[in-house]
Amino acid sequence: MLINLESSLKNTYSMRFINYLVFIALFGLVVFSSCKDESTFEDPEVDSTLAYFPLAIGQSITYRLDSIIYDPINETQIEIDTNIVYIREDVVDTFTNEVGELVYRIERFESQNTNFDWQIRDVWSATKSNTRAERFEENLRFVKLIFPVEDGEVWNGNLYIDETTLYPVAGESVEIFKSWFYEIMSTAVPEVIGGYSFDEVTTVQQANEENLIERRYSLEKYAKGVGLVYREMEIYDTQEIDESIPWEEKADKGFKLTMTVVDY
Repeated sequence: MLINLESSLKNTYSMRFINYLVFIALFGLVVFSSCKDESTFEDPEVDSTLAYFPLAIGQSITYRLDSIIYDPINETQIEIDTNIVYIREDVVDTFTNEVGELVYRIERFESQNTNFDWQIRDVWSATKSNTRAERFEENLRFVKLIFPVEDGEVWNGNLYIDETTLYPVAGESVEIFKSWFYEIMSTAVPEVIGGYSFDEVTTVQQANEENLIERRYSLEKYAKGVGLVYREMEIYDTQEIDESIPWEEKADKGFKLTMTVVDY
C-alpha cells in the first residue's frame, strides 16, 4: 500500500512538473510573440499639413486691413470710402460645444492706427479635426481647410451658408457669398507676405466668378505653423454692362479688401 501511494505521488508530481514546463514554454512563446509585435509596430503617420491651421491658447496674430467700400448716394453718384485699420486676433480660451468638439475662442481687437490702441471688436471661434478646419466669423460657419492639404482639392467651404442671403454693405443689400467654391491652388510654396518669409504657404481660392453685373472673388493664404497670413476679397455689383470698364471704376455697390499679416 505504501509503495502504491509513493508511486502515485511521484506520478502526480511528474504530471504537475510537466504541466509547469508546458506553461513556461507557452508563456515564453506569448512573450516572444508580444515582443516581436511591439518591435515591428509603427506609429501612425502624423499629417503635417494640420500645421497650416494651428490652434492654441496664447496664439496671437495682427493684420493690416485695407478696404474700399462703394456706397451709392443716388442713381448717378457713388461714394468711395477707403479705410485702413489693424486687427489683432488672440486665442484666449476653449470650450466644448454641443456635439463634443473642442472650440477655441478668438477675441478680435481693432486699432485705427499704428499706436495700437486696441479696442475689442468681436469674438469669433474655430475648431479643427483631422479632416477639416472651421471658423465661425460673425455667426457664419466656414470650412476653411480640409486635411490633408493637397494641390487641386476642392470642397464646399460655405456648406452652412445660404448663398442667396443678402448682407448689408454701406446700407445696400449684397449677395456676398454667391458662387463660392473652394479650391487649393498651390501648397508648400515659399512666399514673402507682409515682410515675412514663409517656407511653406498654401493658397485657397474661395471664389472667382463674374458676369456682366457681378464679380465674386476671394482668396486666402495660410503659412505652415502660423495660419492665415493673407486674405483678398472683391465683391462688386454694377448696372454698367460695359466689359471694357474695370470693376473698380464701374462698381456701384460692394467692396474690396486685403488683409495682410504684420505681426505674429
